[in-house]
Amino acid sequence: MDLYHSKQTAILPSTHAEQGFSLIEILVALLIFSVGMLGLAHLQQSVLHANVATHLRSLAIDQANSMVERILANPEGARTPANYMIAPGTEVVADLDCARETCDSSQLASYDLAQWLDLLAINLPAGEGEISWADPSFTLTVRWDGDRNGATGRRCPPVDASDLRCVQRELTL
Repeated sequence: MDLYHSKQTAILPSTHAEQGFSLIEILVALLIFSVGMLGLAHLQQSVLHANVATHLRSLAIDQANSMVERILANPEGARTPANYMIAPGTEVVADLDCARETCDSSQLASYDLAQWLDLLAINLPAGEGEISWADPSFTLTVRWDGDRNGATGRRCPPVDASDLRCVQRELTL
């Protein structure tokens, strides 16, 4: 018997590493990547929503402060609180354009209210204002539909999604 030709070849495990990926590994990696990307998209949407809400709140605070400055600039008109009191949803039409014509304190108050309400309607979704008087101070309330869901409730601070978002500012004379 020839030893050279009679060797039996045994199947031994490979000693070198296999190369490449299997289809299952690629699908699992793709699934993990997809879930991560969906999470990032949701995070981006949440941040964008919070950014818009903060911007609207900032505009509302700015408008409330603007009206406070208007009241302080017309001390004679503010001595008669009814000049600046306004219920929510009330429309005010100024008789005169006080930026171009001379107005008395009552006309200036009416002009201030008309300008303020116009700015609220332009700058805030469903923006509206209210000014009430409880001696010795005014309470200014700015409301807007922050979620743009058709909210109409007027509780401030909002109790549920049916209420408009709001900020309040007090001015003591």
